[in-house]
Amino acid sequence: MQRLLIIDTDDVEFVQQLAVQYGVTVQKVDLHGLEPVLTTTLIIFGAVAAVSLFVALVDRHRGGQVIDLRPGTPKTMYRSRDVVYGLVVIYAMDGKVTVQVREPEGMFGQVLESLTTLLGELAGANVSDVAAAVTDKLGDTAAVTAESAKAGLSADRDTD
Repeated sequence: MQRLLIIDTDDVEFVQQLAVQYGVTVQKVDLHGLEPVLTTTLIIFGAVAAVSLFVALVDRHRGGQVIDLRPGTPKTMYRSRDVVYGLVVIYAMDGKVTVQVREPEGMFGQVLESLTTLLGELAGANVSDVAAAVTDKLGDTAAVTAESAKAGLSADRDTD
């Protein structure tokens, strides 16, 4: 089996060491002009189970997702090891929304794809609107919590 993996350039050494431990082969792909300089594209080769486990471990290592909808931020979406894997933190104009994916091993990637489709309509939105849109989009796959920066209040939106 083979899988394409795009990682932060800073993580290449970690991924190569992990590959040795899990018996998979990592090959760097040079894609000049197709990707930002901060990422590296790798092809992972090996047995189906080994490659699947390896990719899941690398994804977990990358941490959770941050989405910053505030104007003037240098990056709108990025993974952060400061955020626990399975969590998405969305910074809105007046607070933040935390999304706890119920089954991150199977759903984290799908949740991130779903949230990506909302970015255009959420830019500049307030925290309650962001929480409502995220809750509507994700259904029962996540628990959504909104926290207003102004009032310091928290409102849980469990999607059960």
